Amino acid sequence: AEIYDPATNTWLVAGALAAPRASSASVSLGDGRVLIAGGESSIGKSRSAEIFDPALGVWSPTAAMSVARTHHTITLLPDGSALAIGGADSAGVPLVGAEIFIPAAGTWSAVGSLSTGRQDHSAALLPSGRVLVTGGTTASGPTSQVERFDPSARTFAAAAALDAPRALHTSTRLPDGRVLVAGGDTVLGATSGTLAYDEIANTWAQAPSLAAARSHHTATLFVAPDARSPRSIAAPA
Repeated sequence: AEIYDPATNTWLVAGALAAPRASSASVSLGDGRVLIAGGESSIGKSRSAEIFDPALGVWSPTAAMSVARTHHTITLLPDGSALAIGGADSAGVPLVGAEIFIPAAGTWSAVGSLSTGRQDHSAALLPSGRVLVTGGTTASGPTSQVERFDPSARTFAAAAALDAPRALHTSTRLPDGRVLVAGGDTVLGATSGTLAYDEIANTWAQAPSLAAARSHHTATLFVAPDARSPRSIAAPA
């Protein structure tokens, strides 16, 4: 792992993980530490998890998830816990299960399940504290299904669907509270289409298309130097 220092425009070595990982998921825990969980290596898929401590510059093992997961998401909740959603199990089957990591206890606990197992989806924290889960790949292929996780009830419920199935897209929460879904793979291949989700109305609206169709990409919210023009950058895989 490496850390980018914008002050010096350099990359610094940030310690090594206990094992190589691909298709894992990670999240900042809000206290400076970073949680990474799941993924796969040459020896197979993993349910293990590690935490990076920037004060020490090292990774340390923490409790493992209940099942191996790859191509899943992890989202930080308002209370500081982290929600792992879906992914593929050790046999490559899309998972319906989700679980929450409690940093203070260093433990995972199961929560309600998705209505449909999915991997390669995206997840974004909504202004209400709920988590929006969009698209992904099910056992039948890309899906347009959307669900919202309620941390109070610890359950998922259906929300307004996307205009078309898509997977390997991005979800970015904008400053006004909407969530921008961009790109991804559809049944016809990669798309340049984008949609914006309004939590209060539970509706999707078309947004301007990307300049090029893309999937497996990233999207990062940034604020222009004048601090008045928040934007989202979509970067290639």
